[in-house]
Amino acid sequence: MRHLITSGISASVAGTTVLRLALFGVLGLGTVFCHKDGATTGATTAAGGFKWTATPTLEQVPVGPIVGEAQGKPFAAKAVYFEPMFGKWRLVVHEGKLDTPTSISGDGQFVSVELPEDPTAGKKMVHPMGYGGGYFQINKPDDPKSRTSWNASNAWAVEITKWDVKPYDEKASMFQQGGTASGKVVVCYQGDAAPGKFQNAWVAGTFENVPVRYMGKPSPPSKK
Repeated sequence: MRHLITSGISASVAGTTVLRLALFGVLGLGTVFCHKDGATTGATTAAGGFKWTATPTLEQVPVGPIVGEAQGKPFAAKAVYFEPMFGKWRLVVHEGKLDTPTSISGDGQFVSVELPEDPTAGKKMVHPMGYGGGYFQINKPDDPKSRTSWNASNAWAVEITKWDVKPYDEKASMFQQGGTASGKVVVCYQGDAAPGKFQNAWVAGTFENVPVRYMGKPSPPSKK
């Protein structure tokens, strides 16, 4: 699968374990303490103060680079982009660094958010906690060097503040960048604090002028 780099997305970190508390004190970050049912007594916080929650809202999204937590470790987005796939648009938040808008994806975990509507400037979309709505390509609990598509209960909110995108040009190359988009996003995946299980995970932040790309002629819109 191909993924795209974005300019202006700077790396940031969020930490999680008690052993790293001294470092967190310097960075102003928090620590996670989860119950088996996925609830939290505390939550990793980004610089903007975001905490994992089962009911994320756009108002909670900190202004700044997208950061988060995956399997108890920091997640920092280095690539954010939109693309149509199987008749729907999706937003991808990737921790791998990419070379060009249509290059092969770099190594790393990523969140894929399946949008229920076509993105346009000013549009806000929300997915309440439940299955569907995308997946998290995440490191396996029992084998951190391998990744899997985690399809679990998740909740997210996306706002598009700018959508400057041209239709797919059939006379141009197959892979092409159609324009740019800006906005904010928050995604929370509900996990399990038991050993060997997926833990609560999240990403949140803002993005500006990230690429919107076509990886071939888009499929007809899927039926809702």
